[in-house]
Amino acid sequence: MVPPSIDRFVGCILGQAVGDALGFPVEGWPAEQTATTVTPFPDHFTPHPCGLFPPGQYTDDTQMMRAILTSLVERGRVDPEDIAARFVPLWRDGEIVGRGGATTAAVLRLMAGISWRESGTPAPQAGNGSAMRTAPLGLWLYDDPTALAQAAADVSRITHTDPRCLAGAVAISAAVAYAVSHNTIDASPFIGFVAGLARPYHAGFAALIEHLPRWLETDESAAVQEIRRAGLPPGQRPDWPGISPFVIPTVLVCLYAFLRTPANYCEAVGFVIAQGGDVDTTGAITGAISGAFNGIEAVPESLARAVTDRCRYGYDELRALAERLWQLEHPSQ
Repeated sequence: MVPPSIDRFVGCILGQAVGDALGFPVEGWPAEQTATTVTPFPDHFTPHPCGLFPPGQYTDDTQMMRAILTSLVERGRVDPEDIAARFVPLWRDGEIVGRGGATTAAVLRLMAGISWRESGTPAPQAGNGSAMRTAPLGLWLYDDPTALAQAAADVSRITHTDPRCLAGAVAISAAVAYAVSHNTIDASPFIGFVAGLARPYHAGFAALIEHLPRWLETDESAAVQEIRRAGLPPGQRPDWPGISPFVIPTVLVCLYAFLRTPANYCEAVGFVIAQGGDVDTTGAITGAISGAFNGIEAVPESLARAVTDRCRYGYDELRALAERLWQLEHPSQ
């Protein structure tokens, strides 16, 4: 473990926003179509086909991540009640982009006065809505795995309480924590760390994470097809083209994409978007992990400077939040 640099914190946050914004215009498309948008890797964003958003618009993945990041910066600790309160205006004020059903139901319960401890959508709904937003927790608690796992599970519970969702949020937080605090990535200890923290929340999910080395050694197309079906009952087919919003394949494909090319942000994010499906989320998560490892210099500057939330909360604001988080952890530097 090494002390993480400020550039890695910035890389994580802007790396997520870029991956999210690249995937948003082609969310839900099949692989043969999404692959053309990242081959070669672009140096600019394309507008969403609906015509309602500026190029570089990111979605609920990064909007909710930003809410968590802002809470950490302003409260100086993990405060699920405060985080939940920051989710509410995104819905109340009509700002949320690409909202998920389970998350929306939970936020409506929060708006009705239900505590964050009871607001989460229960099993069997197991989408990726809590895993997608959890990167700042990995930055904040990178050196305290026990506290990290508890925080990720608690923040997941605001909207998602299925044990698979808790494990998924813990896994992504752990991946960011490991990536931001190591100078090299070897698959075995990385996977051991991530699976070890996820296991108390869902042993079956952890076992699938431990299966990643075999997938990394097999044909990529076959590996991705197995990942698409991971966690489903035998014989059941995914209900999305590419990677569905089900938390298990989402987390697995993002970890796979990062471990496939850990030192190359563009290759990792481009690969995961090329698999089709819920590509704003897979792009966001992969971008956060890779950005945490490689730093902001690995994220194309033309893209990082163009991310936006309806012409607000762009590069300058996200960078400032990431830098403030780092400074809170390193007050003497």
